[in-house]
Amino acid sequence: EALMANAPDLFATPPEIRQLDVIADKLPG
Repeated sequence: EALMANAPDLFATPPEIRQLDVIADKLPG
């Protein structure tokens, strides 16, 4: 829920940060 609420902020971040978020999203949990 928190990640979804922060989605606009994530899209506004540099590609490097977005890539880290994608990797984290693939982790279990």
